[in-house]
Amino acid sequence: MLINGIFLIVVGALGASSFILGTRPDAKEMFDKIAPLQGWLGVISAFWGLWGVINIILNLGTTHKVIVPFVIGLVGSVSLFGTGFLLGFNLIAAFTAKKSPEAAKKAEELRGKLVTYQIPMGFVCIGLGLLSIVAGVLL
Repeated sequence: MLINGIFLIVVGALGASSFILGTRPDAKEMFDKIAPLQGWLGVISAFWGLWGVINIILNLGTTHKVIVPFVIGLVGSVSLFGTGFLLGFNLIAAFTAKKSPEAAKKAEELRGKLVTYQIPMGFVCIGLGLLSIVAGVLL
């Protein structure tokens, strides 16, 4: 849970980076170091979150006894998938645009609709990451 919590915090900070930079301009230096990796980190996050959801569903019979880690894990995995998808969207779109310009246009329209959720999802990831770390230490 600790590694997942740290990963949630990092991905959440990237997701909410425009808001964080608006309130804390001194954080720009840190985000400039991570920004080149944003697309790949987003794709990895999306897959990690998807795997987390699948893993929780597959182990549903054994996880119902400890409800707090189950809920944190499920919501954290869904948030990680969503935020990772938005962060890695440009990288994914670059690969699909080579095959079909029409698909790239539709993908950009979809991103335009979903980008409004990026900052709130980033903060959800940060909160769940902190909660995951605390739960990992206490449980």
